[in-house]
Amino acid sequence: CIDVGAGPDLAYKTFLVPVDHVSAAVVALAKLPAMANRSFHLLEPQAPTFTEVLQAAKRFGFALDILKREDWEAKVQTIIEQRQVDELLPFLLLIPGEFLDPFLEAQSLLLEDADSRQTRSALDAASIEFPGVDDALLHRCFEHWVRSGFLPPPARPLQEPSTRRGLAES
Repeated sequence: CIDVGAGPDLAYKTFLVPVDHVSAAVVALAKLPAMANRSFHLLEPQAPTFTEVLQAAKRFGFALDILKREDWEAKVQTIIEQRQVDELLPFLLLIPGEFLDPFLEAQSLLLEDADSRQTRSALDAASIEFPGVDDALLHRCFEHWVRSGFLPPPARPLQEPSTRRGLAES
């Protein structure tokens, strides 16, 4: 989306979980004999939507338009045709949206239906707190991806992340 300068307005929840939390949780759960041979779900109950992640990227300074899905699809298609940009070819898998929507809807429902109470209870006992996905975390992720060269630097000065828990309003 950053390469395109636009992203689709999608209300689907994301499966974002900080990797440092996942690794700490895996280690903590592995040390609990009572938790052997069980399945655990590490899910953010207040996971941001795809659109909220795009809004956080905009606040970080990336030039992004949030478009209706069909407008975004047309923009990606045009860019691929005009520039013949190979790295955008995977986006073709997302177009047309009717192929992707059932998958995203199922993913979003899975996130809502997945029961992570057992995992949270075990992690509470191990004093592992879930940090949540908020503006500050997304800001740190964007900073890292820019420093590592994974993403280009933002086009305009970044807005400092909100210090309150949750995602800021755009």
